[in-house]
Amino acid sequence: MVPALDELQASLERSRLALGRSVRQLLARDRERVGRLGERLRTSPRLLLERRRLTVEASGARLQALSPRATLARGYAIVRLDGAALRDAAAVTADALVDVELASGGFAARVQEVRG
Repeated sequence: MVPALDELQASLERSRLALGRSVRQLLARDRERVGRLGERLRTSPRLLLERRRLTVEASGARLQALSPRATLARGYAIVRLDGAALRDAAAVTADALVDVELASGGFAARVQEVRG
C-alpha cells in the first residue's frame, strides 16, 4: 500500500519544522558560547594582569624578608673587613679594624681577640 500524498506532505512538514527547531537551538547555543568566549577574551587580560601583580607582590615580599636589611632589623649585624662581609672568624686577625653595620647606623671596631 502506498502512503497517501497528504500523509507524506504532513510528515515532510513535521520534519521541516523539527529541522528548523534544531537549527534555531544550535544557533542559540552557539550564540551563547560565542558570548561566553567574548566575555573571557575581555576579562582575560585583566585577570592575567592581576595574577602577574600578585606574583610580583609575593616576590617582593620574599625579597624583602630575605634582604640583609630585614636581617639587621631582627637584631643582627653585618661585620665587614676591607669592605667584604665576614663569614668566618678565621679571616680576622687580632687588632684588625672592622666595620659593623646595624639596622640603624654602624660603627668601626678593633678586634681584640679571635675566637672560633
